[in-house]
Amino acid sequence: MWRVAGIVASSLKLEGYNRSGTRRRHLAVIRQHLGVNPYGPAARHAMVRALGEAASTKHELEDLINVAIEQLVRQRFEPAGLRHDEIAQRATSAPDSTESSAGAYFRR
Repeated sequence: MWRVAGIVASSLKLEGYNRSGTRRRHLAVIRQHLGVNPYGPAARHAMVRALGEAASTKHELEDLINVAIEQLVRQRFEPAGLRHDEIAQRATSAPDSTESSAGAYFRR
């Protein structure tokens, strides 16, 4: 579609934007406008706790992934860039499926 419209996407321009402070400032303004927080330790803790609780009743990986995403959205965290499938898989494969065993994923 870009070729039809005559638009040339320059990866160099995008790389420069990604490295610049402008990108970080744009993200901060967008997050503030939407009322969301970036993914970080608090989001990780909320997600691991929710997975630990859900792992005893939910056995399908897709259900656990949904629990993780729903918890992040409920608490206004940005779920971008996460490997929910890997995190949920670890929660189901934990010996006792507790929060502490699921939390071990993040301490490696």
